[in-house]
Amino acid sequence: MKIYFINLPGDTERRDNMKAQLAGLKLDFELVKAVDGRQLSEEQKRREYNDRKARWRLSRSMNPAEIGIMLSHLSIYRKMQAESIDHALILEDDVTLPDILPGLLDELEEAINGCTKPAAWLLSPAETAGAPIVTLKNHRISLFSRGYFTSSYVVNLAAAEELSKELYPVNDVADCWERIARYGIASVYCVQPAPITQNQAQFGSSTTAMAVGTRPGPTNVFRLMRRAGFLAWDFVYSRYRRWNSSR
Repeated sequence: MKIYFINLPGDTERRDNMKAQLAGLKLDFELVKAVDGRQLSEEQKRREYNDRKARWRLSRSMNPAEIGIMLSHLSIYRKMQAESIDHALILEDDVTLPDILPGLLDELEEAINGCTKPAAWLLSPAETAGAPIVTLKNHRISLFSRGYFTSSYVVNLAAAEELSKELYPVNDVADCWERIARYGIASVYCVQPAPITQNQAQFGSSTTAMAVGTRPGPTNVFRLMRRAGFLAWDFVYSRYRRWNSSR
């Protein structure tokens, strides 16, 4: 299975740690240069980020880290399309990889081969919905219910195409899995128990570190009103999207 890992050029400790882990597991990988949202010009922001949509969906503007992370993941989706990669494991650079990962990827690849509908499989912690759909040797694949990470997941080519269209210009955070599933953009699954975790004790969070330059949000009352309006609209729109995608 193709493996990409995302890393900011200046984060040498993270990069060296990931390279050592992947080499120790004898896994081939491609290093993807992350987009530093702090370095985007105003012209680039206008072209690659839709603040109106972001504020509607999140009730606030996205911070530079969130924009950069989303652009980094989008760059991989585009690479998959350009190179006709059927499915790939996407890793951020602050994860701890288990010894069983090579065998698990072989099992997962066999289980998802032939899946032509847009789909993603989360290897990070997430909540599931319902009974397992597929049982592997030591893991289960279940429908996704709730979760907030893009630190480790497998995505197929069909999903890469749909996510590229839905999320560019950037209008939501990279881990908007709930909206992706709710709108029927892609089916989202979880591998349980989660085999990959973030090593925030050592590396902290890039999002927190780069969370500067965010435009002030509206006052609490207006923010709550905007959020309520979005939730009401989303309730109807999500059902229309799912109906439309199933036609």
